[in-house]
Amino acid sequence: MLKKVICILVISHLLGSTVFAQRTEKNADLLAGKWSGKIQSEMRAFGTKGELIARGKSSLEIINISVQLQEKIDAASEKTFSEMFKGSVLTAPIQNSFAGWAIFNGLTEYFDSKGKLSERWSLPNNEETIKVDGHFLKDNTLFIASDTEILMKQEQFLLTPFGYTVYEHPDWPAFSMGGSPLFPTRTIKFNFKKGKITIDDIWKEGGGEIKVTGELYRVELLKKIFPKDIKPNEPIKTDKRTQLEITMPSKDVIKVAQNTEAVIRSESLMKVMNGKIHGLIKKLKPKTKFEVHSPTSVTSIRGTEFMLNVSNNITTTVIVLDGEVEFLSKDSQKTVKVRKNQQSVLRPQQHPSDPISIKPKRIPKWWE
Repeated sequence: MLKKVICILVISHLLGSTVFAQRTEKNADLLAGKWSGKIQSEMRAFGTKGELIARGKSSLEIINISVQLQEKIDAASEKTFSEMFKGSVLTAPIQNSFAGWAIFNGLTEYFDSKGKLSERWSLPNNEETIKVDGHFLKDNTLFIASDTEILMKQEQFLLTPFGYTVYEHPDWPAFSMGGSPLFPTRTIKFNFKKGKITIDDIWKEGGGEIKVTGELYRVELLKKIFPKDIKPNEPIKTDKRTQLEITMPSKDVIKVAQNTEAVIRSESLMKVMNGKIHGLIKKLKPKTKFEVHSPTSVTSIRGTEFMLNVSNNITTTVIVLDGEVEFLSKDSQKTVKVRKNQQSVLRPQQHPSDPISIKPKRIPKWWE
């Protein structure tokens, strides 16, 4: 069994300024707000004679983080933070803190001295939605962590007639992936310029190397009123830097995520061609409903908080946070009822899936 020399990869760094002392406070102010983007990490670790024994890739797709200027951190919090990550490269004071949501993906493989695969660590569902938090430090580095627990799958390729065995490990902290490149053990340098955070860092130690790259963009929330600011049938299109909050005549609110295309036909009908929306529909008149159409589905809402996602392959997912919706396939005319903390998925030329339960902490709340 190979000795796991590495395990501890790292990620994250999001903040920064190109100038140190004089601009630190100014940059701290500029960093406050909401950000999204993607951070990727790649790890290669070597044995004592230089042979490759581990290789890993992972990514954090930052759905949304809210950065707050750290006016002051009390001594107890500073001590807890330092003790929790003892041995990490955390030498600078904190200038900003943040919290939000991300999608985590990771894979690590171990090889023996002859290059034969002996062990693999992965996510059973390929990716996990997790809550993240962290700090921007005053030395232009960033630190990201998560206490979300995820299910890990460990495959051991053994010399047996059956090929390999599989073990599943529940309740592992999100970044402790047996060598995967996203383990919160040190900070990473970043560059901040014109509303964009760029990460391009590589470090080598202990017989291995880790490269972390990524870009994060400031997200601007635009507030509009229908039909005053947005007219019926007017195209709605957001980019990677923009979210939209739309107040309806009923005073209900619909939030439109980045990279979304939609149109509001009337005060009771909206169409989403691609992307995500979050709706809080609470004030409908009796015997009325609000409908959201996608290319393949119709979602009927009566007093509900929901999230709808239309992906590029026209797969539609609806998640209900409160209340109940009717989810109809345009092709098959089959309808399912989706209730609180449930989701249903409709793929092209199929029925809507039977609703399944989803834990509230697994719902990617990009609108918060």
